[in-house]
Amino acid sequence: MSAEPPGQASAPSGEEPEEGSSRAEVSSFLREIARAPSLAAQRLLPPALRAPSPFVGTRLGRFRIEACIGAGGMGEVFRALDESLQRPVALKLLTSVDHARDEVIAEARRAAAARSPFIISIYEVGEVDGRTFIAMEYLEGDTLRSRLARPTPMLGVLQMAKALAGAVADVHRSGILHCDLKPENVVVLAGGHLKLVDFGLACPIGGREPPRGGTRRYMPPEQGRGEPLTPAADLFALGVMLCEAWLGGLPAPGEREPGCLASTIRARARRAPRRERRGAVQLADVLARCLEVEAGRRWSDANALLAALEAVDTHSSRLHPGLAVLAGLVPLLAAGGLWLAHSRGSLNATHERRVVQGATGVADARLSHDGQRVAWIDGRRLSIRRLEPLSTSSIDLPEGVSPRGLEWMPGDQALVVADASGLWLVGGDPPRRISRRVCRDIALSPQGKWLACLDDEGLRRIPVDDGDEKLLLARIEGESLDGLSWSPDGGQIAYGRWRWGAGSRVTLESVSVDAEKRLVLFEGGELVAPAPRAGLFFSWAPDGRILYASYLRSPTGFDCELRALSVDLQNGKAQRSEPLKGLGPGTVSGLQATLGNRLALLRSTTRFQTYWAPLLEGGGLGALRRLTQGDGNERPCAFTEDGKGLLLMTDVDGSWDLHLRRLGSEEAAPVVRGPEDTTFGQFVDAHHLLYWSLPAVGIGEQQWAWVLRRPLEGDVPIVVRRTDKGLTRFRCEAFGERCLWGELEGADLVLSDFSAVDGRDLGRRWRITGVGEHAHQFAVSQDLSRVAVSRPGGTTAMLGLASGFSRMVELDRSCELGSAAFSSDASSLFVVADCWTEPAHRLYRVAWDGAATMVWSDDVTALSSPVASADGRFLALSVHDRRTDVSVATLEP
Repeated sequence: MSAEPPGQASAPSGEEPEEGSSRAEVSSFLREIARAPSLAAQRLLPPALRAPSPFVGTRLGRFRIEACIGAGGMGEVFRALDESLQRPVALKLLTSVDHARDEVIAEARRAAAARSPFIISIYEVGEVDGRTFIAMEYLEGDTLRSRLARPTPMLGVLQMAKALAGAVADVHRSGILHCDLKPENVVVLAGGHLKLVDFGLACPIGGREPPRGGTRRYMPPEQGRGEPLTPAADLFALGVMLCEAWLGGLPAPGEREPGCLASTIRARARRAPRRERRGAVQLADVLARCLEVEAGRRWSDANALLAALEAVDTHSSRLHPGLAVLAGLVPLLAAGGLWLAHSRGSLNATHERRVVQGATGVADARLSHDGQRVAWIDGRRLSIRRLEPLSTSSIDLPEGVSPRGLEWMPGDQALVVADASGLWLVGGDPPRRISRRVCRDIALSPQGKWLACLDDEGLRRIPVDDGDEKLLLARIEGESLDGLSWSPDGGQIAYGRWRWGAGSRVTLESVSVDAEKRLVLFEGGELVAPAPRAGLFFSWAPDGRILYASYLRSPTGFDCELRALSVDLQNGKAQRSEPLKGLGPGTVSGLQATLGNRLALLRSTTRFQTYWAPLLEGGGLGALRRLTQGDGNERPCAFTEDGKGLLLMTDVDGSWDLHLRRLGSEEAAPVVRGPEDTTFGQFVDAHHLLYWSLPAVGIGEQQWAWVLRRPLEGDVPIVVRRTDKGLTRFRCEAFGERCLWGELEGADLVLSDFSAVDGRDLGRRWRITGVGEHAHQFAVSQDLSRVAVSRPGGTTAMLGLASGFSRMVELDRSCELGSAAFSSDASSLFVVADCWTEPAHRLYRVAWDGAATMVWSDDVTALSSPVASADGRFLALSVHDRRTDVSVATLEP
């Protein structure tokens, strides 16, 4: 293979290697890079022994070379900064100029095809200014040896076994055997992710030549005899390592024979506490099979071992496996273990630092596992900010990909992003699509094996590389699922469940990764965000508690408080909920707790500005004109009868009031003032209006509301209706005395008419079936003859109440439809849409015959609350100005 021309750098080749050659070349290259001590354990070479290098402090293309960290037979290895992605890399500069250099380059490109989170990643091979380089993952962490000073609890050993078995399985899938597994060759990175290093003895699976050498205490008998090796060889070494962890060291040399070691751990298991004895005995049997002298009597492969480990009983312990695993793994997998071990009291958040300020279009943000970088979705870009020193870069996404969710992969070298075309792995290697599933929310398991995905069908798990996709929880009509977070041990997925209609409520629940166990963790009104579908914001912290944003009504609107929830995962009962102290005020629109005691927060503020535009002949929309003055926070409710004024919901010191503003005027006259929130006012004649009044309620109290009738000139309102049935809406005939009342019954929207004068029922009812959670997005024409309901998949249902006519109109399946309004003559419908594809924000005009036209669009500005004037001349809209800050804080007991 020829080298790239000088001055150019090339990504690893995307060619598919031939099966017969790829495994040998991968193992050959891994052996070569293992000769550089910096790549096996990059912190082992003392600074005093590192010879000064003229390259330190210089640049090679986009790489800034910071320090020399080792040298091998083919060149020097440096720690460098990739300035385009703002990430550290291990940069190897090759010094050889003969054919050996070309062989190493070819093998590096083959190794780059061996995608595995457990093998050092090869980012790029290329040539700049005549110097050939290999850019690789920079490893920084401790070896497992440094964490095995004392015995590890059984549940900790089990969790470690699962992680290591998964790592070995991934290595074997790449077609190679490690052949030198031992604690010194397992690096524990920040966040607890494991990386296997030192492939100096690696050989291809099925190879006839066994490696020469190895570490005798971990070496299987057949390797010592010089026989060809199978995957069972690595499982033998893995079994010895796990026994060492469980026992706190290996027995005396005379007792290290496989049979003696198996007897020792079985005796240890029989002495385990009663609550965990059954699982301990099962684990001992699993490990004993790894230690069989004959390779054919061991587990057939790492996947079989992993399945056996998954079957070990952990339910008999009074301590949930997730918490027990943490108790055992804290000394192993995380710095900051003292905090985890003693953090069952109250928590404080300190040293909050704002790292992104006032950004627009932020859909999601995530802190890397090592706490050094924040990635966030900035409109249609994926931006990354390095915290020390502060710098910003972006990641190139595949053409047309518009991310709506993201997760860091273990090791922080790549991210998973969700968009309308599926799930993508980006950063490092060329982007690749993991799945074509369209997920509106995602969460990555701690080990990086599974993605939890919420889509229109429910909650499912999706493999990042290998594994079976499985629908864990089907969505039920009348309910919706929102928010995702994995338990620290990767065994449970927490989610929020909304139940709409009468008695609507929100619960925080979990489902096991195999779908066998479901729990209701918490139920309470304080989980509800300030508006329907505004989102549930929670994160399962490493110490087992769930941090969540609590929204409570107050005289000034909604107060947001972060709280920590302790849960008994045996029975699903919430034990206590305590405030998280030390954070500044402000609403929270996202949070993430990570290992290393870090907390990332999204704080968003949205202001609503009212605009209006003339309706043009032919169905178009004229230029939008701003009606809101200054920084006012206003949303349109209804036009006056002459079409020259608007009734507005206005935010006054956190409480919504009603004001009247004439088009083109800078003055707004107050119509209804608090102390309650007064919203969604509508004129019922030239002198009266109806509106909602929402009184403040305490924690756990049933939310209820009044519909009041008030004269425009006068101070005494009349109570027309009172409701405590959760989601309800009403729409009144334009300047008439009849209104429609809408509420949910199960998954159905039920409409009834009532008098706008005294609230009495007028006796007619209509039932629209199968509406479910989307019932809050329905519109009624001004003569009350027609209804439209937004539905999933970018579809709106249009119905004639008198004729019984109905029509389904699909606008765009990549869109979620929002609020809507009929034109004054009910001939067409204006529908707001937020979409995954360009343009992101749209306004459609849908004719009664089903013809649809996009009359407005923008990639940044979002719309809501369309209102048409009764004379058919104008349309008013609410324009969203959403600003987001991203901050990082430290959690302390």
